[in-house]
Amino acid sequence: MQKRFDFMEENIPLRRHPDRVFFTVFLGGMAKALVEKIGNHIKSLYGISAQLRPLDHLHVSLQHVGDFPRLKSKYIWAACRAAEAVSGKPFTVSLDRAMSFTGRRPGKCPFVLCGDGNAATFELHQRLAVAMRKNGLKAGFEFTPHMTLFYAPISVPMCPIEPVSFEVNEFFLIHSKLGQTKYETLGRWPLRG
Repeated sequence: MQKRFDFMEENIPLRRHPDRVFFTVFLGGMAKALVEKIGNHIKSLYGISAQLRPLDHLHVSLQHVGDFPRLKSKYIWAACRAAEAVSGKPFTVSLDRAMSFTGRRPGKCPFVLCGDGNAATFELHQRLAVAMRKNGLKAGFEFTPHMTLFYAPISVPMCPIEPVSFEVNEFFLIHSKLGQTKYETLGRWPLRG
């Protein structure tokens, strides 16, 4: 049930597609402290005042299911069917460099951690893409595993970092209310091999 009328809020831009659904793996374990340290170091080094994303939101997206003006159960159902068709073994994600992605919105460059040695992450991405297409959803096959730490008004050049590694033994289907920093878990699937 709606608790307030959006049009009564001042200075909140209306979004055409406020509901985002995606598959992801979350940053876990002791790696959170290292990621926070790296993010704060880069912000200090470049004089960036942007806030780090909440540590419990840090993730590597696997597949984008869609952005919707209103979430519809048929898309959730199809995404869950796709996820149930995917199997894989637990694996380690490793991120060893930091940089900004550019070209999206001027003045809001995503600062990310990324790495090339993530064959198992890429494989899970591909398996999800095939399963999603079999269930009537769009899915991409190009993939750059990355984790967004913050959005900044300037672009930060690529630099090596102390490698961030974390174990992945499940993946998630997430509903994000864009602009509200709220994630709702719609499903989770273990990786057992």
